[in-house]
Amino acid sequence: MRKIENKNKRAVSPMIAYVLLIVIGISVAFLVYQWLKLQIPAQSEKCSEDVRIIIKSYECNQANKKISLIFQNKGLFNIDGVYVRYSDKSDGVPAKGLKPSGNSNSLTNPERGFLYFGVGIPNPLPPDKTYNQTFDYGALGIIKKVQVQPFVLSDENKIILCSDGTITDKVEC
Repeated sequence: MRKIENKNKRAVSPMIAYVLLIVIGISVAFLVYQWLKLQIPAQSEKCSEDVRIIIKSYECNQANKKISLIFQNKGLFNIDGVYVRYSDKSDGVPAKGLKPSGNSNSLTNPERGFLYFGVGIPNPLPPDKTYNQTFDYGALGIIKKVQVQPFVLSDENKIILCSDGTITDKVEC
C-alpha cells in the first residue's frame, strides 16, 4: 500500500521564497539609497548676503612696487579673510593674485592672493573694523584695478568664497 504524502510540505517552499524575495528587495533598496546619498552632494554652504567689504583707502609705493590696502568690513558678520586679485588694464578683468608682503596670515596660496586677517593667528575682521595689509606687485610694475572677494570659514575650516560681496576698484599705481 502506498503512503499518502502530506500536502503541507509544498506550502513551506513558496513561503520561504516570498520571505527571501522580500528580504532581497529591502536589501537592494537600502544599497541603492546608500549609493544615491554618495552621488548627490550635500547641501552646499553659502556665504550670507550681508557680508560686505570695501577698500577704505590705498597707498602706492612705486619705488618698492608695493600697495597698501586698508580693508573695512561694512557687513553684519565677521570676515575671515579676502582673496585679492589685480589687473594692469583699467578695462581688464582682475585675474592675478596680489602677494601679501611683510607680516601676514597668507597661510594658503600667498601667490594667489589669499589673505587671512590677523598676524600670527587668523583673527576674523568684525563689522565696522579696518585691517591694513601691504601687497607686492613687483613683477607687473603697474596696477589699474583691484578686486577683493571676502571669504569666511565653515565649521570644518573650509574656505567659503562670498561671490556676492566681491568688489572691484580702480587704482593708480
